[in-house]
Amino acid sequence: MAKSITRLLKMIAKEKHTTPEAIRQEMQASLDWGYEHGDSEFKKLMKKRFGNQKPTLEEFIAQSTLARYLEEE
Repeated sequence: MAKSITRLLKMIAKEKHTTPEAIRQEMQASLDWGYEHGDSEFKKLMKKRFGNQKPTLEEFIAQSTLARYLEEE
């Protein structure tokens, strides 16, 4: 999964003319903001998937991908 996320970040960075690390930092900052200030539905989802632990970007993407895959089956 880490390789897939790295490829995804590189793809986005190329499209946005920036670095993968800058994209990762921006995405992590957005996730952190949502974790702290998101609406009740988002907070409920985060608690269901991660308990009281704030996820890393990689954990969030992996869990979201898995959840979506399982919903489609």
